Formats: sequence, structure tokens, C-alpha cells
Amino acid sequence: MSILNELKKAKGLGSGHNGTHHFIVQRVSAVILIPLVLYFLYSIVRITGAHDYQAVQAWFANPINSALVLAFMITGFYHAALGVQVVIEDYVHHEQIKWLSLIAVRGVCLIGALIAITSILSLGLAR
Repeated sequence: MSILNELKKAKGLGSGHNGTHHFIVQRVSAVILIPLVLYFLYSIVRITGAHDYQAVQAWFANPINSALVLAFMITGFYHAALGVQVVIEDYVHHEQIKWLSLIAVRGVCLIGALIAITSILSLGLAR
């Protein structure tokens, strides 16, 4: 271990080089999710009262509803990926399994977000 490594650690430039950014982004996404979760719960209650598919389509045809649900989905999947990444980095000690797990989590979250975006847009744009 050299003096340079200790200096980097003291300045927050440890081996990860992005710990502070990750921490801040995760907290910001959590704060953004608070109102979006409340709106999403409100949306579920509203849609549950719909009697047919056309009523659900009409609800998603409103651009505000679609945009807020899209924001919730994108932020939720991003926040989930960040959270699971921390768990994997902290508790998986085998390097190959750690990297494969990180890639798998990002892939699953990306695919989930794309499916959600496609579904919401198809509901909102369907006539």
C-alpha cells in the first residue's frame, strides 16, 4: 500500500471512484419516488374502479397520467438497480459472480423498464 492510495481514500477517490455519486443518485431517486409512489397508488385505485378496457385506455390517454406513470416506472427500476447493486457489492465476495450478478440486475431492470414503457405507451396511444 502506498501513500498515494491513502491520499486517494482521504479525498474520497478510493477504488470505486464513484461511491459518493452513487449515494447521492440513490437518495435523489428515492426522494423523487415519494410523490410518484403516491400518485401510482392513486392511479391503481382509480383504474381498479374502471369497468372496462376502454376506460383504462382513456385514463392512459391523458398525457399527464402516462407521463407520471412512466416517470414512476423509470425511476423505480433505476432506483431498484442502484439498491440491488449495493447489496451485491457488499455481500457477494466472489469477483466473477459479483460482476455477473451486476450485469444480470442491470439487464433485468432495463428489460423491465422497456416492457413497462412499451406497455404504457401502447395503452396511451391506442385508439
